Amino acid sequence: MEYRYLDEVEAELRANGKPGNYFDEYTFLVEKSRVDIIEKLKELKTQIDRGNIADWSFRSIFSFNFDRHLYKPLIHIKDSELKVMPVALNEGENKFVRDIKAHYDAHKVDFEKRELFLLRNLGRGHGIGFFQAHNFYPDFIMWIVEGKKQQIVFIDPHGMRMAQGGFNDPKVRFCNEIKILESQIGDAEVTLDSFVISVTPFGQIGLWDKRLTQKDFEAQHVMFQDDDRKYIGRLFNPLLMESPGSAGGGMINEVAGGRVIEGASGSRRRGATK
Repeated sequence: MEYRYLDEVEAELRANGKPGNYFDEYTFLVEKSRVDIIEKLKELKTQIDRGNIADWSFRSIFSFNFDRHLYKPLIHIKDSELKVMPVALNEGENKFVRDIKAHYDAHKVDFEKRELFLLRNLGRGHGIGFFQAHNFYPDFIMWIVEGKKQQIVFIDPHGMRMAQGGFNDPKVRFCNEIKILESQIGDAEVTLDSFVISVTPFGQIGLWDKRLTQKDFEAQHVMFQDDDRKYIGRLFNPLLMESPGSAGGGMINEVAGGRVIEGASGSRRRGATK
């Protein structure tokens, strides 16, 4: 296990013919007969080529910008009128990014001495995965950087309605296992965390023990998406409390920003080494 600069990981992927988490363009697949969609997508391309990444939408297609995300724009598609590669944000992922953006904009004072960065992590063979958690590829990687210290947080919006493993679900249990990885790295300037964002409302979790409370889930780093975005505050509270409180700029401002765990993705190697 090691941590590496993210731009090094991306360069290695590209050298092996894989685009990694960074890519030059989106590819949309749409029926030739859908001239209306094709023309609108051409308008979007022209807008972006001119450096304008303002929010844009047409029918079920949404392009939006969050300046803390490491590439822009982000694409969300509500239905199956067309497909896009890399895969567009689904509903839960889209809500998470928009909620974290709204929280960041409303709590700028919390980030006066910290830098926040977010990256949508792509899937197997392209993104960052962990064989320790059954080849788990968290949907997002988030950095909170303060001086030379940084917290690297892996976040996965995930449906929990029919989960049968309870808190032994690999994605849930990973919040404990990642602390083992943190200790193996042994760098006092790097803290690791993991959260599951349940897109399933608490009242609809199905097979779970009915005696469990939301506090029980939060203790296992499972947050329930809600309409008032309070779950984002509950996610940030322990992270900001862990922050060292020192002033200074962040390290994530070169190419791909900051250090990230290379979690031994099964598609590349079984256990990264220095």
